[in-house]
Order: sequence, then C-alpha cells, then structure tokens
Amino acid sequence: MTHEELSNFLLLDPEINEYDREKLFDSINANHKRMFELGVSYDFGKGDFPKDMSLAISYYTIATNAGNLDAAFNLAINYENGVDGMLQKNQLKAIELYTKAANGGHVNAMFNLAMCYEDSKNDIPKAIELYTKAANLGDADSQCCLARYFINDFYNKDVSKAIELYTKAAESDNSTAQFELAQLYYGGYGAEKNIEKAIELCTKSAELGNQNAQNCLAYCYENGIGVDINMEKACKLYMKTNNVQSLYTFAQRYEIGNMVKKDIKKAKELYATTLKLGNSFAQFDLDRINFSANNNKRKLSDLEKK
Repeated sequence: MTHEELSNFLLLDPEINEYDREKLFDSINANHKRMFELGVSYDFGKGDFPKDMSLAISYYTIATNAGNLDAAFNLAINYENGVDGMLQKNQLKAIELYTKAANGGHVNAMFNLAMCYEDSKNDIPKAIELYTKAANLGDADSQCCLARYFINDFYNKDVSKAIELYTKAAESDNSTAQFELAQLYYGGYGAEKNIEKAIELCTKSAELGNQNAQNCLAYCYENGIGVDINMEKACKLYMKTNNVQSLYTFAQRYEIGNMVKKDIKKAKELYATTLKLGNSFAQFDLDRINFSANNNKRKLSDLEKK
C-alpha cells in the first residue's frame, strides 16, 4: 500500500470505492504501528515529511482505533492541549484516551492521567493510585510526585518513604528528585544532615538544567556553603537561570570590585542583561557608568591641551 493510497483513504477521497476502502481499512488495522509512525512523522515534520497536524491526527486516530497505545497517548496530548484552528481542547476526550492507554500499561499515560485527576478533577486519591502504579513500573516523574505526598502528609507522613522514592528517581537522573533530595540532606529532614551529599546532588541536578538547583548552587558558591567561595561559578550559574536580582548584585560587585576583580565591562554586560530581563533600574546604572566614562575622557582631553 503506497503512502498516496493511505492519504487518500484518510481524506475519504470519493474516487475510492467502498470495496477498496474496506481493504485499506483492514490493512491499516493490521499495521497500526506504521500508522502511529506516520502520525509522528507528520506531527513533528520528521525526515522528508512536512509538518501536517491534520494528517498526524488522522493517523493517530486510526492507529488508536486499531489498539495502538502510543497513538492513543499522543492523541490524548493533542486533545488536552488543542491544536490551533483544527482541534479544540477537550479534557474529557483526553482523559478517555489517557485511560485507554493507561489500562493497557502505558506508563506515561498513567502519569498524565494522574495529573488530570490531580488538577482538573481534584481527585487526589485517584491521582495517587495512578502515580503509585507508574512509580512501581519505574517512572521517575511519578516517583517524585508520590514522594511529595509522603512529605506533605496527605495520608500518613512518611519522610523515609519519600526519600526512598526520591532516591530511586534521582538514580534515573531525574533532576527534580536530585534537587528535592539535596534539600532533605541539607536540612537533615528525615535523614542525617549531610551537606556534602546535598551539594553533590544539587550539582548533578544543576548540570541537568534544573534552575532551582542552579540558583541554589550559585548561592552556595557565592556564600561558601559546603564549597569554597567561587564568585565566577556563582555568576555563571545565575546567568543560566536569568536570576535578575542576583545578576544585578553581581553587576554592582564587578563595578566596585566587591569580592571580585573590578571589571567595568563585565558590570555593564550584567546591567544590560538585567535590563533586558525587566530591571529598569539597570538603565540608570548604565547611563551613570557611560556618563562617568565620557566625563573622564573630557578631563583627559583638557589635560592634554594644557
């Protein structure tokens, strides 16, 4: 069956007779994995396929009806978020599709369905049930969400269980789990206080791009908490998170040489960065530095004339 024949079928081309259409339908049902793959290709514009959400949704729908769980999951995402000008948001349809995939053992569908029950339906017990199933199947995000409930005492508070879940997720390189676990070790909450372990976990999380961890680690380097003071590392980490207040502080540090080598150029760069991030006060600082620089040039020029 050619790609053109499949497309014609999906678009219900009137030139295809009912007998041929039925044969195509049977063939598609027998090849739902290929239908899903075509859906993904059109969904994300993979390879030589143009991005075409209309065809993507059509392929996903046919593959879903044929029992493909991955297609049901992707179709659910589209119903949950909507597709501009093509598919309206439909939470109930999304939940129906997530449920179909979750009942078939699709772990990511279990997690998304748990979030739906948690957020839109406000059914926490059902969400926890789904998080637990997915967590037992090794899903790190579900392990994190489940740990949060043990920390926050939704049922019986069990910090040791939370640490166990966070540890499993952290071992799967889940940056959220690594950061949350770092905080527990730092504060000695449910575990023996261990600053070295906290810094190690926070560093791993920061390296994976977790902005909370990056800010926390930057603060540690800035203030010498568990590590030697390193202003350069602190500034670089704050830059990654676009932490306006901290970057503004570092701009001031570089301008006057407070705990760093005085560097007006660096100060101006940081002031400019915070200005782009919405710090209007930085414009005054830039104007002040530029005025001072121009004033100094005029003074030098006057001296040369004398």
